[in-house]
Amino acid sequence: MIISNRLSKACVAGLLLGLSLNASAREQVTQASADIRRTTFGVPHIRANDERGLGYGIGYAYAQDNLCLLANEVVTVNGERARFFGPDQATLEERNNLASDVFFNWLNTPQAVAAFWKAQTPQMQQRIEGYVAGYNRYLKEQGAPTQCHATWVRPLVVEDLVKLTRRLLVEGGVGQFAEALVGATPPNATAAVPSSMKAFELAAVNQQRFSLDRGSNAVAVGRDRSFNGRGMLLANPHFPWVGGMRFYEMHLTIPGQLDVMGAALPGLPVINIGFNQHVAWTHTVDTSKHFTLYRLTLDPEDSTRYLLDGKSIAMEHRAVKVQVKQPDGSLKEVTHTVYSSQFGPVVQWPGKLDWDSHYAFSLRDANLGNDRVLQQWYAMNRATSLKDLQTSVHTLQGIPWVNTVAADDQGQSLYMNLSVVPNVSAAKLAQCSDPRAGLQM
Repeated sequence: MIISNRLSKACVAGLLLGLSLNASAREQVTQASADIRRTTFGVPHIRANDERGLGYGIGYAYAQDNLCLLANEVVTVNGERARFFGPDQATLEERNNLASDVFFNWLNTPQAVAAFWKAQTPQMQQRIEGYVAGYNRYLKEQGAPTQCHATWVRPLVVEDLVKLTRRLLVEGGVGQFAEALVGATPPNATAAVPSSMKAFELAAVNQQRFSLDRGSNAVAVGRDRSFNGRGMLLANPHFPWVGGMRFYEMHLTIPGQLDVMGAALPGLPVINIGFNQHVAWTHTVDTSKHFTLYRLTLDPEDSTRYLLDGKSIAMEHRAVKVQVKQPDGSLKEVTHTVYSSQFGPVVQWPGKLDWDSHYAFSLRDANLGNDRVLQQWYAMNRATSLKDLQTSVHTLQGIPWVNTVAADDQGQSLYMNLSVVPNVSAAKLAQCSDPRAGLQM
């Protein structure tokens, strides 16, 4: 455990008192074990001998503190909100349940989830499997709390954590256009899932909040300005206190391999912002665009075909099926068609991105193929110097949509905006940008 030698005796006594209030998570069947010790304020300090055990402890501790939150987010990313809560209710982000379900069923296809899982390292797969086992053990032992004691709370599978991670990936891209993706309908056609101006007004507000409310603050101080010649870091994240983007503090240890403390987002078995013995780092939402909008010139004979290099190409039609709870409690299947070009899904935003007989708009999210994101934070958690941390970012290129600010024990400080962005040059953007979209993307 990382404890400063300069703690006063009173602080040490308080810390030891807190550490005496501990919980142990052990399970022979899964061949995983972890010790969970909590300080006075409830922060879990999780120690294990291997990756599976560490994930086991993380999942168990998180279930102790946030089982209902995580279960609710699992329903969301599996596209099952309309099934359990009805089509007219809304998510914590005020997105209509039915629209949310169509979006996440489009995003988290079995093929995409399987490809993401296959791309993970054995160490990360073991940690995720441990997380699932730890959460499930707590659920089996204690059951769901009263506030979420319902049929929608179930044991986790590894695919759930993959889907939660993929939701995080697209927060800076197509995730901001969920209503526009669901609402994209050919001219004179009727959508199975109707949208409303209110939905788009809320989406516009959420876009603004993403860059402002979550913008965060960070200050890194190098040796020339610190009192002891070492680096110092202030992390001040502006993420919400509720929902799927709420940070969770924890301390993770594998003796001789890992000793890192900080905060993680729900369902992620790594520290997103934090520190170890040598390095401290944090993130702020960056101002880069992480997606590209393409204006499609449509075939005059068919508004579901577009012209590319003189050829007429048919849009892909994908039927997304959602189970919807009816007033009498029965389920009805609703099928909604999502249209895509070779660049990505077609999106329609009234007054900005209109689909008429001449043009339609297609969106490519640079992070949809980012299967390196968990390994990126895994490497940062283990960095032994600022150079080591920086090299991991240059090598993996897995940071989705944030700046990175860091400092180390040698008195070095660092700022970098090295996140996943489209390969579009400034010259290309100036040549091709369509100001009528009102988005400058």
